[in-house]
Parts: sequence; structure tokens; C-alpha cells
Amino acid sequence: MGADTGRDDGAVDRYWRRRATVLAAVLGVLVALVYGCGDDEETTADGPTDAPTVPAVTPTVTVTKRVRASPTRRGGACAKEDLVLGLAMTRDVFVGAQRPRFIATIVNVGPGACTYDGDLDVRVTSGPDRIWSSGRCARGASGRLTLLRGVPHVVTVTWDRRRSPDDCRARGLPARPGTYIATARSGDLKPARRVFHLR
Repeated sequence: MGADTGRDDGAVDRYWRRRATVLAAVLGVLVALVYGCGDDEETTADGPTDAPTVPAVTPTVTVTKRVRASPTRRGGACAKEDLVLGLAMTRDVFVGAQRPRFIATIVNVGPGACTYDGDLDVRVTSGPDRIWSSGRCARGASGRLTLLRGVPHVVTVTWDRRRSPDDCRARGLPARPGTYIATARSGDLKPARRVFHLR
């Protein structure tokens, strides 16, 4: 009998769901580093030094994990339980005119490619007060997506630190300094949240 006999599909689903969560977190960190490098100035001092130069050594770690192959599903609609919604930010505190940037991701952890046509909305709230929504005055439909297994669909949204106006032709009032919650929502998927601060 093979080494994989007796393993159920639940173990495979949990593996891919953990992988999607880690992938979304790593993606958020990478984006934060890219945008963060442009916000800070770095100064260095040039001068002679007697310290010897030591070459950097980068260890190589190889991890092997066996997962039983699953049949590939193509072209069908994505199942709710196969999609993981994630949310990352470039930083947690925004000072002065700095605008919060949200990185929302949808990852398919199902057995194969599938299609998804749900709208993705990022909302900002403060307690029960709904401050802003990326979909409030958005124009046009998001369109149908084809999601490959384990490959995130990424949507980046920037907030201008103003409240969503009642009339989309008007400009909303500035949001006050304080603590806010950003929430990524899409259809019936489990929302993803992040806490951040305006200074």
C-alpha cells in the first residue's frame, strides 16, 4: 500500500489554506518594504576602517512535503470554501498627508482553476461609524476572474483620508486622527481585517 493511503482531502485543503494565508502575509510584507523604502531617507558616513571584510554566507534550506495529488477542476465556478480573502497594509501608522494603501488578495486553494465574479470592497470604519468604502463611488464592474490554484489575485486601493460623500460628485470631509479598522469584503467570503492609525 502507498504511503499516502488513509489520508483524506481535509489534510490537503488545510495545507493549501495555510499556504494561501502565508502567501498573502508575505506579499503584504514585500509590498510594504517596496513602498516603505521610498518614505525614509538613509544616511551613511564614508571613512577608512580597519575592520576586515567578511563575506556574507546565506544558508540554503530545503523543505520537502508530500501531498497527495488531487483531480484538476477547470472552468467551473469557485466554491466559497476554496477562496481565502487577505488584507495587508504598507504600514500601521499614517502621519500628516500620508495616505493608507490597502493590498487585498483573493487566493484559490481548491483542486484546480475556477472562475469568480464577486466584487471586492475595502471599507474603513471607526466603531459603528462607516467612514469610507472603495466601492461607494466606483465605476464599472470588476469582471469575472479566473483564479489558478495558489496564485493570488491582488487589488491595491489607496484612501485619500476623506469620508465617503453622500453625493459622489462632491468631496468628502477629512477623517479625524484616531484608530480605524480596514475590512476587505467580497460576497459571502470571510472578511479580512487590519487595524491602523491616522496621526
